[in-house]
Amino acid sequence: MKTSNVLHFRYLLIISTFIGVVFVVIAGYYFSKDSSKNSVISINSLEGIPDIYPGLEWAPAKRQEIAFSTQTMKDKVYQDGYRIVSIGLDYYPDHFVGFYNTQFKNRGWTKIAGSKGPGGTRFGYSVITNYTYIDPYGLGGVLTDGDEQIFEYGVMSPGWSEYPGQYQAYIQYNILSE
Repeated sequence: MKTSNVLHFRYLLIISTFIGVVFVVIAGYYFSKDSSKNSVISINSLEGIPDIYPGLEWAPAKRQEIAFSTQTMKDKVYQDGYRIVSIGLDYYPDHFVGFYNTQFKNRGWTKIAGSKGPGGTRFGYSVITNYTYIDPYGLGGVLTDGDEQIFEYGVMSPGWSEYPGQYQAYIQYNILSE
């Protein structure tokens, strides 16, 4: 009778451990899926930035320090931002590039980057708000400060993407304030 109780206890322990593991796996999947959804959607809440391009499948946004081209510094600066990359593509996504080119031209943003090379294509736009414009001699003046929202996007060529033999689109933007 003692052996029977010990066996029942062991079976109960094994079953409860299995249920606990299944619960942890399901909860991990649910929360990781939910947080990736929120991080990708967060771009839509920024004023002036177009929605994320809907024609591609996107990985979750990653917050990191990113080297951006700027309108004011005329150079690269490192700022906190978000980078979002697409899942691998078998084709060059012209529609993705055209979508953002049109969006930023229509919004009046300034084009600050545009290049094409073996690694892919890259475009950048920015808009400056809350700035001071000084023109003491009427010769063209300068911006002295302000908040520069930067948005860069492009396509990595097959040899440069995370997916061997496939293209990969990306967008990245800086964080002005939270």
